[in-house]
Order: sequence, then structure tokens, then C-alpha cells
Amino acid sequence: MPVTKIEQPSHLIIDNSVVSMLTECHCVENAGMAPRELLSQTQAWLEEKLSKLRTTAIESHLHTTDLVSAEYKPENGYLGTRGLPRTVIQAMAQSVKSQFKITTIDITTVSGFRTLPGANRRLVRPNDGLSNNDLSLVQLGLEMTKLGASVVILSNDQDLIDFTSWIKTQASLRTNGQDPRLLEIETGLGYLELIHRSCLIPSDQMNQMINFVIKNTFSRMQQLPDGTQLNHQKAMKIIQQATQVNSLFGKAVEIKAQNRSAVP
Repeated sequence: MPVTKIEQPSHLIIDNSVVSMLTECHCVENAGMAPRELLSQTQAWLEEKLSKLRTTAIESHLHTTDLVSAEYKPENGYLGTRGLPRTVIQAMAQSVKSQFKITTIDITTVSGFRTLPGANRRLVRPNDGLSNNDLSLVQLGLEMTKLGASVVILSNDQDLIDFTSWIKTQASLRTNGQDPRLLEIETGLGYLELIHRSCLIPSDQMNQMINFVIKNTFSRMQQLPDGTQLNHQKAMKIIQQATQVNSLFGKAVEIKAQNRSAVP
């Protein structure tokens, strides 16, 4: 379920897909930089965006799981093509990971999601559905609802978005103090646009991120050198969501311009 307004701080859980998107966006947009400068500027860009997310989080904490944190490997992305030593890129990655409060999740605890009555079988199949890493975020989210406040998961994974939206409706999971009704999920791009509306993210940077997601998704629909290819249906959902965010972004820019012109 998309978050339409940030009215108060929430417990904020971040998927690797969001951090990786931010990383690749900055690298692609600044491809002309010298490798060492690109590395340091990418780290600064990430830390600055995480600081903006932190302003909407309870106790200024950004959460993730140990399984998802281990997925962040920028050495396998654009930075890895610039001739930088892997150890140098990994050191940057470790610094980024230190920005999060990381919770260890027992893999066996997520297996119950795969047998929930009514769950979409495609999403919960272990081989081609959601991974244990993905489900660890849902597990963490449910556990954090016991604290009695809204929990928001940020992810660009459409399958995770669909599954979490379904989990929210399951009355059988309202046990031991947890309440899935407190669980929300939003794309990283959509949530960042909400922050943009409060003027914490410059419009040019927001526009840059939106354009990157759309262009990158189109390129991933073609078979990449490593043989991977983004499912067409998933790709079109991502593009549709990004287009909707872009429309909201355009309206926000107009409102900001009107407000500026109204100031004497």
C-alpha cells in the first residue's frame, strides 16, 4: 500500500534495492568523474539521502536485516567497472551499511510465510518467488509493529510490494502483539518524492532520480551481458509507478513555484 503523506515519523525499513538504486543513479549521472572522486562523491550522495530519510524515522533510525545488508555490493555495479580496487569499494559499502540499525533474522522464521493460506503461490515459491532475504524484511516489519507505531518498508521490488500489501490484510497474523495493519510499503522513489515536497530534496535531484529509474528499467528489459533480463510485466509496473511519481513531482514543483511567487 503506497504512503501518500508523511504525517509523523515511522519505523523505517530499507531494502537493498533502494540503496542500490541511489548508488547506480549517482554513478551513471556522474560518469565523467575520475574513479576515486566518483567513489567519494557517491558515498557522500548516499549518506546525504539516507540523512533525509532519517528525518522521517522514529528515533532517526533506519532499519534493515543482516540478510539484506549483505546484498549491498556496489563492487558488482557501475563502480566495479571503473578500475577501482574491490577492497576500496567494499570499504565504502561498509561505511554506508554502518548508517543502518541491522537486525539479525533467523532464516527459519520466514518459512512460515511460504505456507500461509491464500498467499500467492508464485510469490512464495522458494526458487523463483521471494527470497529469504526479501521475506526477512517482512518478518522484521511485523516484529516492529509490536512497538505500536507505523512501520514503513521501502523497496523497489514489485513482488515484495505485492506480498507485503497482502500481508497487511491478514487477520491471522494479529498475534503476540504484532499488527500487520500498521505495516506499509512504498517504493524508494515514491517515498523520496514525499520528502521532496517538504523541500528536503532539491527538485533537480528528484528529477534526476525519476529519469534514472525509468531509463534503467527500459534498459533492463533487454537482455544484459550477464544473461539477466527484467520480466516485461514487472518492468511495466515499475515504469507506471515511476510515471505516477513523476506526475506528482511535477505538481509539487508547480506548487513550490506558486508559493515562491506569492512571497512579497
